[in-house]
Amino acid sequence: MTIFGAIQHQEDVLIHQEWLHPLEITYLNELRFEKRRQDWLLGRWTSKKLLQLVLFPDFPLNQIEIRKGPNREPMVFFRAEPVSCRLSISHSHGRSFCVLSKEERALGCDLEKVEIRSEGFIRDYFTDRERSLFDENYRGIFDRDSYFTLLWSAKESVMKACLTGLSIPAKNIELKEIKGFKADIWSEISMKNLANNTLYRGSFKLADGFAWVVLAEVGQDDPGRISLEWIG
Repeated sequence: MTIFGAIQHQEDVLIHQEWLHPLEITYLNELRFEKRRQDWLLGRWTSKKLLQLVLFPDFPLNQIEIRKGPNREPMVFFRAEPVSCRLSISHSHGRSFCVLSKEERALGCDLEKVEIRSEGFIRDYFTDRERSLFDENYRGIFDRDSYFTLLWSAKESVMKACLTGLSIPAKNIELKEIKGFKADIWSEISMKNLANNTLYRGSFKLADGFAWVVLAEVGQDDPGRISLEWIG
């Protein structure tokens, strides 16, 4: 399965609004708070640049529209017609990370700044197995805050893939395996939804103080290996 990805920064976003679809301009004008406006613009800019390069190379950005689906997931429209694909968007601290699949496969990505994670946070949101894995397997590979930030980002990615958001208890999503980790490069990670035994496989990177994760559901007849192709 090939997943296309793009990363952009706040300074990459064009100041004028000509690249937005008219309905997107209407939505933007309804946003009251400047930070919310800037985050929304950054996410839309990154995802529309990715869509243009992968699916619509001969068309301007303002003909591509991204709407909120019934579960607040991003849905792609071109000239008012729905496009069969899956898109996931995340942003944090002036950076945006978007991934796209041409297949209708459950897919999610998340970007988190590595921060201090309190004992209460770790106890409330991570399983006994995940805490034990850090002590027994990963303490020599990751520092504590990077490990738990990575796992939180992976859980968020699965929630996005499931189209449920935080309505899934975080402990229902558990780390299965991390393979071949090296700092600043993409490595393999797999997670499991314990409620229905669904497996998610994908890639992650820890770099520049951030955790970047993309995960996709593994089908019954699909090994689930992801090929991540960067655009732009």
